[in-house]
Amino acid sequence: MRRWLGTCLALTACAAPPDAATRTSGAAGRDSAGIRIIDNTSVSPRAAWSVSSTPALEIGAVQGGDPAALLDGVVGATRMSDGRIVIANGGTRELRFFSAQGQHLRSAGGQGQGPGEFRWLRRLGRIAGDTLIAADFRPGTLAWFDAAGNYLFTTLDSIRGVEPPLILTDGSLLEPLYESGGFGGEWESFAIRRRQAEQDGFFRPAFDLVRIARGNARRDTLGRFHSFELFKVHTEGPADATRMRPFARGTLLAFGPGRIYVAHSDSFDIRVYQEPATLTMRIRKPVASAPLLPMDRDAIEQLVARESPHEPRRTWMRRWLAEVPWPEAKPAIRALQGDALGYLWVAESARSDAPAETWSVFDPRGELLTTLELPAGLETFEIGTDYLLGLWRDPLGVEFIRLYTLTR
Repeated sequence: MRRWLGTCLALTACAAPPDAATRTSGAAGRDSAGIRIIDNTSVSPRAAWSVSSTPALEIGAVQGGDPAALLDGVVGATRMSDGRIVIANGGTRELRFFSAQGQHLRSAGGQGQGPGEFRWLRRLGRIAGDTLIAADFRPGTLAWFDAAGNYLFTTLDSIRGVEPPLILTDGSLLEPLYESGGFGGEWESFAIRRRQAEQDGFFRPAFDLVRIARGNARRDTLGRFHSFELFKVHTEGPADATRMRPFARGTLLAFGPGRIYVAHSDSFDIRVYQEPATLTMRIRKPVASAPLLPMDRDAIEQLVARESPHEPRRTWMRRWLAEVPWPEAKPAIRALQGDALGYLWVAESARSDAPAETWSVFDPRGELLTTLELPAGLETFEIGTDYLLGLWRDPLGVEFIRLYTLTR
């Protein structure tokens, strides 16, 4: 639920008129107002990349195991230049450092409001020199740590939104600026609800997608968009029940060296922005949506029950689940990820009973290079030159960080 509540933003689809087509390695490239459009309609993969079927390294433990390896609420992970793994463990508000072999080395941060502590750890980023930046729940608060895990200082970004920004590799930030001036995601619904107090159903707050240069030296707007599908019902309690629609259509964001990727999850049409905020390319590919199965609904209802154990929240959520319109299919794409070499990885939505998930990989020109199968349910955090790092949960929900070998 954290993934589909926290990672989706909705973006209004906008079609660019085609121009004269040229042929490039089987993909059609068309220039339109300076934007190169790559249609991978009848293109076959040109390379045979592979990801190891079993992880080369796994960090995690079940109850009764090593406390330092017991993970809870992981919100990010990264592999340092020397092979160490750093995990942002949200449950304990810590950055946990592990050796390249998986041994716990130290922890930094912790719960609190002092220097280097977190009220709620929300996101982790790594920039040049292996400097780490961790986003707190406190609006706009970013704590900086050196490669050894020593606290350096805390900065405040100029938006100070509740929704944590994406932390780009150069230390700049990518985040939505909403109508209320900074709130994000679900919180924005409470500000907008006053204007829609008599309207039940779907609504989407508007926002500007903004890139903020390191040190707040410059702010560039990529465009004005609309947020994900929120659904609201009136209740007899003191507040309305407003949540994101299950499997909502929305915008997926990713970044790579010098690039920002934006895509609407319901269509394979990915916008590529060159820094700081210039739209230069759109990547397209036909893809079919995966059907929504009864097991999908059961899984969400079980998650809501676990996260709403007390009244009146449980009553509100039961009412909300009973009234929200469920889609017939999942969005066409589930995730985007830029890798260390400038390639774009796109996860296509898969059936919930499928053992693997198909990812399409596009080269820096926007042309389909290869397709790979990754373990179903793997939440990818980072793709390096020869590895893939992500979060995996066992059937009981126990969290593990897994490192897979990537062969290009």
